[in-house]
Amino acid sequence: MNIPFKIPVIALLVLFSMTIRAQEVKIGKVLPAWKEGYLDIHAINTGQGECTFFILPDGTTMLVDAGEIREKAPNIVPQKPNEEIAPYETYAKYIAHFMKGTKQKAIDYMLLTHFHIDHMGEINKGCKWAENKAYQLTGISGVGDCIPFRKAIDRGWPDYNDPIAPISKAFPNYLNFIKWQKEKNGMEIEQFKVGKKDQLVLVHNAAKYPTFEIRNIAANGRVWIGVEDIERNYFIPTDQLSKSEWPDENQCSIVFRVSYGKFDYFTGADLPAVTTLDWQNLELPVGSVTGPVEACKSNHHMNYDAMGVTLLKALRPQVVVVHNRKAQQPDIEVLRRILSATKAYPGKKDVFSTNFHPATALVAYPNTKQMAAKQGHIVIRVQPGGNEFYVYALDDTSDNYAVTSIHGPYICN
Repeated sequence: MNIPFKIPVIALLVLFSMTIRAQEVKIGKVLPAWKEGYLDIHAINTGQGECTFFILPDGTTMLVDAGEIREKAPNIVPQKPNEEIAPYETYAKYIAHFMKGTKQKAIDYMLLTHFHIDHMGEINKGCKWAENKAYQLTGISGVGDCIPFRKAIDRGWPDYNDPIAPISKAFPNYLNFIKWQKEKNGMEIEQFKVGKKDQLVLVHNAAKYPTFEIRNIAANGRVWIGVEDIERNYFIPTDQLSKSEWPDENQCSIVFRVSYGKFDYFTGADLPAVTTLDWQNLELPVGSVTGPVEACKSNHHMNYDAMGVTLLKALRPQVVVVHNRKAQQPDIEVLRRILSATKAYPGKKDVFSTNFHPATALVAYPNTKQMAAKQGHIVIRVQPGGNEFYVYALDDTSDNYAVTSIHGPYICN
């Protein structure tokens, strides 16, 4: 019998396969295109807001937020790649480049986590009007004017009054955009449904990837309880409160978890850890149902009020990605408790920043020295099957997207 000989041969083949995968990506070279079976999570950097683009294992695509604040101040990071290119154009060009591997012409899902301009785009004097004159081009509307969305999902459609109405001056422009796209281009629009795992699904070949799932965790104060698709509302109705006690826009953020094999990823938009009233803090119920993950996007740009010990103990991520636009992000205390082996959870963990302000290195010293990468588009690429993943930082100064650093493999638990 030759079975004993087969075992080391198989082991060598596995090691060879892993080596080949690792060698496909080289520093200074363009990141290879997505291939079927991989899960890509791109934190796209303009320095002007959050934008995350997903390519799911079957080629389904999803854009989560596209912020645009063309603001100048000493504590604001520089715009990337430069001030001449509107952030929405940078997002659209990046997405179009990495969508080539999918052979799709439209983005399957656009999910807007909440109605703040660093997530949906501001309106200023410099904003161009779309050719149809129905809306101005900024953030979400700008990207959607360049690359069509098949379905839009937000926390409020169609009434936008539960639990609070959006107060941003840019909200009417977003609303004009999605209404025009619905009426003229047939784009579908839905409200995010807390607790569901069948709203954000693979649309091209779901049967081939049975271990893939997106679970809707929370929005508008409602949190999935971890059983079937049942939710619980943690917010007190506004008619029972004074206006000063109402929840704010960040507290209404959409929260979800992406799972693929053993890999899990958490994103909580701008959900805060510091709130005026105890019932507004959703970290405990959100963390308890989400459970441990391999990677996450930091809530609220890793501001001082984000990523409390309660949530970190529940999530225990190996990788944390921060979308920065200010010198106070990442906050020194938040960074310290993430990197510490004793303050929240033990084990090695890597923090990646999209756009690092020079002042942050001084204020948060020496913790910033431990960060894995401090500049660029940050890409999490999960290997087929979801057992391991790599993280890549890409050059954000041009549209060649060359790899500037490689991290991993990280083994999924």
